[in-house]
Amino acid sequence: MSKNSTAFLALLGIVLLALNMRAVLGNISPIVVQISRDIPLSSAALAILGGLPPVVFAVSGLLVPLLSRVLRIEALILFSLGLIVLGNVGRGLAADLGSLMVATGVVLAGIGVANVLLPALVKKYFPSHIVLVTAFSMSTMAIGTSAPAISSHSLTEALGWQFALGVWAAFAAVAIVPWILLAARARRDGSAPIVHLAGLNRPRVSGNVARSRTAWALLLVFALAQVNIYAMFAWLPTVLVDTAGMPWATTGVMLGVYALMGVVASVLVATFARRMRNPSPLMYVGIACFSGGYGGLLLAPTAAPWLWVALAGVGPTVMHICLMLVGLRSRTHDGAVALSSFMQGFGYAAGAAGPLVMGLLHGLTDGWALPLVLGVCTALVMVLGVAALRKDRFVEDEWARRN
Repeated sequence: MSKNSTAFLALLGIVLLALNMRAVLGNISPIVVQISRDIPLSSAALAILGGLPPVVFAVSGLLVPLLSRVLRIEALILFSLGLIVLGNVGRGLAADLGSLMVATGVVLAGIGVANVLLPALVKKYFPSHIVLVTAFSMSTMAIGTSAPAISSHSLTEALGWQFALGVWAAFAAVAIVPWILLAARARRDGSAPIVHLAGLNRPRVSGNVARSRTAWALLLVFALAQVNIYAMFAWLPTVLVDTAGMPWATTGVMLGVYALMGVVASVLVATFARRMRNPSPLMYVGIACFSGGYGGLLLAPTAAPWLWVALAGVGPTVMHICLMLVGLRSRTHDGAVALSSFMQGFGYAAGAAGPLVMGLLHGLTDGWALPLVLGVCTALVMVLGVAALRKDRFVEDEWARRN
């Protein structure tokens, strides 16, 4: 296989992988009413479903370095896509709340593995184009998030909620094809698992991550971004119904708009970050958009709900840049995988609090003012982490200085 064909397959594989990495997040909340006719979904159940993604992402993300000891990165991607296919089929066949949650957990476990490996894949196959390929994959991920959110209501009305949840298994199955070819090439070439390429078998690597100021700054920003993102995916439709009087059918489209704004964010990042040695200042744009979107929903929800949702949808720019910085702030595969696992493992664990706390505050106050104020506050705290990322540092250098 030539170098060009390998690069093409890798880019195709990364794009198809990214397309399947968020489809599960936005296709339940717009069709809660229809699902509840067959499977009762209480507020507590919805809060658990909303908090499940970051919890599973955290656990599976922290396990990736262990899996990397025995499997090549391409084989791990095949493993993750297999879980996504299996879980989506299970969601379409779910007959009760327990089976729906288990199947959702299987999908999320596959995505959690892919989350950690995506920055390492970009660094391995496109080391000279980290910013561009990361931005492209983030755009694809945003499309993969918005399409289910926008289409789930129509698919449910036409073919039932089971089809609306299960159909995404087909897209994950297609994504497996290029990775089978890339895995075969890696095996034929005799490339070793990541652990041997990068030295992840050295027991001190994971511990060293916690000695890096850059790692902690990335974790702070990434974790608070996840708190906001998952709170919005879990509760945005309900917020719009309660505060703006929007019909449920429209809230699915609005959730899709929120996700689709990630494409705008990725284009913005790709345009400006390529010309910047350090793209972290672009995070301030995301912080301002998070705050502006929440402020609009709080103070004037009926005036321009599309604008407020679109603004909040640009907020996840901060997450995109965090993923770029994993590659830009590490010198080796060792650093990239260890830093990615640290940032995403603990970051997603913190993100699980978003839907739960937002739901709890709504239940206590019977309104959305306090949850939205909390959203503004968490967005503003990200400024502390961004300020620490202004300096160009490599995590390996920080480890060495502290040893």
